[in-house]
Amino acid sequence: MLNYLQKFINCIQLCIPLLALPTFLLAENGHQRLGHLLTLGTASASGTYWPVGKGICEIINQKRVESGIRCHALLTGGSVYNVQALRSGELDLAITRSELAEKAYAGISSFNEWGPFTELRIVLGLYDQPVSLVVKANSGIQKLIDLKGKRIGLAKPGSGQRRHVELILQAASLGSKDVILDSGLSAKTMGSKFCDGEIDVVIQAIAHPSKYYENLIKNCNGRIVSMDVSDFERIKSFDKGAQKITLPESLYGLMADTINTYGYKAVLVTSSKVPDDVISHVIDILTENFEKYYQINDTLSVGGFGTFLTNDINVPVHNGAVSFNRALTEYLKANDAN
Repeated sequence: MLNYLQKFINCIQLCIPLLALPTFLLAENGHQRLGHLLTLGTASASGTYWPVGKGICEIINQKRVESGIRCHALLTGGSVYNVQALRSGELDLAITRSELAEKAYAGISSFNEWGPFTELRIVLGLYDQPVSLVVKANSGIQKLIDLKGKRIGLAKPGSGQRRHVELILQAASLGSKDVILDSGLSAKTMGSKFCDGEIDVVIQAIAHPSKYYENLIKNCNGRIVSMDVSDFERIKSFDKGAQKITLPESLYGLMADTINTYGYKAVLVTSSKVPDDVISHVIDILTENFEKYYQINDTLSVGGFGTFLTNDINVPVHNGAVSFNRALTEYLKANDAN
């Protein structure tokens, strides 16, 4: 019997100092040798998807003799491309954003032309992609409405950063005339202008922990704004795919409290055409090697075990991942109750 949660305990002892977990026997171990090649779509080499996807494949390939499963990570055009490549059968696994997975499954927004991708399935949540609103520690900005009159960095048209700024202003009932937008900036330039006092607000969706945020907080008197319930609900009313994300106060050592914000989740997805036992075996391999998994990239250890869950994403979990998802859900509920 495969003891998923015992593996969590091992992971805690080896790499993550979290609460001790109980032991449950969950699923049969010892699948037959499968002989399957999995292609995993990531994104460009400069982002986080690539090292995470590459690292997952390396863990899978370390067990290829026993399992017969091999994994090959590919550089791709990113989240949207990956979903479409799964649909066409070009990929077996892919990393994408949670809200794009929902839109693809429903066949809406940018996926309207192709219709619902009803065979899309979730395997695991990987890490949170929070939107962080950084202001000067002494700025007095506590709520989104406090952005009125502030100088805000804005990236080029069509960028994800620009979309986040527009959404936050919309949620605050502010228009472009209510703030001062410094447009066409790269993330690096925004950081420099913030540190030099030329802009008041930096809004980015870079995964934590990040040297970028660390510099703004430690060296430039920055502070990440914690959104209250009303601000989050306003965000959610304009973007139903937005998820509440909590950043731990220990993240950079200088945050006074936990930070509530919104964002999305990087998720590992597949198609229902990929056999159940292949996906189940992939999860077996990862759960048996959590120490190596968390060493792939620092972003994977932020948020704890709850990051694996995808219950709030409106896409079905793959049959091969159901047992793992159910067991972890039950554990986290029991832990919250205690």
